Amino acid sequence: MNKNWYKFLLLIFVIVIGMFLLYYFGAVDYFTLENLEQIRDQIEGYGFWGPLIYISVFTIGTLFFLPAIPFAILGGLLFGFFWGLIWVLIATSTAISLAFFAGRYAIHDLAEDIFKHKDYYQKIQSGFNEYGWKVILITRLLPMFPFIPQSYIYGLIKIRFRTYFIFSFIGKIPASMVYVYIGSSLMHWVV
Repeated sequence: MNKNWYKFLLLIFVIVIGMFLLYYFGAVDYFTLENLEQIRDQIEGYGFWGPLIYISVFTIGTLFFLPAIPFAILGGLLFGFFWGLIWVLIATSTAISLAFFAGRYAIHDLAEDIFKHKDYYQKIQSGFNEYGWKVILITRLLPMFPFIPQSYIYGLIKIRFRTYFIFSFIGKIPASMVYVYIGSSLMHWVV
């Protein structure tokens, strides 16, 4: 087995262990409606560090395939619309960047070795060379495409990180605004 397979298997191992730990230690069960008041009190109790902890939990959770929508709604519930949106966009940007680089450095070379002689792979690459930013923007605007699996996959494509990041960020703003607004609207009802 060459080093590309080892990098791929290491990434899969890290993701599986991360998912297992999130479930084993109850992180998944902790983020429920019944615990919202307790979560809010804890985050507020951390003071200045509260947003950083929220961003870290959001980033780590989504990297291990926990859904981002509840985290974004929680951001609105915890911080209100303005600050919730800021923290959600920072967390989302961090998560998509880390997933992109994981895909780029752990899977890209292996995918290149396996698919480089395939006609469809060449078509995908040439399509991204010409329309890459449009594809990224459209898939980010449509909430039916989970953003972390996309980010790992975009790491496989020959696209500059700057282009990927800018259009991913722009594409995540509308959905983030909606989810944070829902959370901030519920703030006075739920908590």
